[in-house]
Amino acid sequence: DEEMPQTEKESLRYTNSCPLQWETRPPLISASSWQMLPLNNISILLLEPQSPANIGSVARVMKNMGLTSLYLINPQTEINAESFQLACGADDILAAARRTETLEETLRPFSLCVGTTSRSVDTFPRVLTPHQLATQISEFSGESQIALLFGPERTGLTNEQVQYCQWLVTIP
Repeated sequence: DEEMPQTEKESLRYTNSCPLQWETRPPLISASSWQMLPLNNISILLLEPQSPANIGSVARVMKNMGLTSLYLINPQTEINAESFQLACGADDILAAARRTETLEETLRPFSLCVGTTSRSVDTFPRVLTPHQLATQISEFSGESQIALLFGPERTGLTNEQVQYCQWLVTIP
């Protein structure tokens, strides 16, 4: 196996079709821009989370991405030992998680709410891919509070809940 220089590795993505092929792909955001993104203004909101394991897993992903603010809106479960086990070092995020009762109450301090959905939403005014979302968020000032809203694990966001969002993000 021939080792690829580090600079080339950073711009390549492994393809699933063939284990020996690499595909050139432009970075989502340049490295210099990414370092300037203020992440302390981005919060993750879990609406009616149903699984302690999911809450822990979300905390772990948040920690890996440099996010620290987690809201649990009308949780259907408690943070427990399983949550902490799956958080793998993100105990601080779980300990600081804010619990709120309603989506409306939770969204008051936020300038922008981005809902997540796996459904095709043709009627919504602004539906973005994750790449587009990263680019759009990078244009916000560090003072604008941004909420990324995830619906219940089994059902996702309802049409009514989506109406609280200014933007939606979906994975094509």
